[in-house]
Amino acid sequence: MRNFSRSALVSARAVQRPTFQTTIVNKISITTIFPMLLLLGNIGSAIGYALSGDWKRALYWAASSVCIGSITF
Repeated sequence: MRNFSRSALVSARAVQRPTFQTTIVNKISITTIFPMLLLLGNIGSAIGYALSGDWKRALYWAASSVCIGSITF
């Protein structure tokens, strides 16, 4: 049987799995904020044009948001 000190056991217990909130906060950095705003704007434009019936422009903005999303994430 190994002889572990109390401090080693306490520090081993302190290691926890990351939660959902910490992983989201770690993914959002200053370099992804601007592309995320562009992505949201493109999705909003696609929805707006789709609701007005202009399907060509809606498809254009949806494809643009897919491209930005694939590059960013």
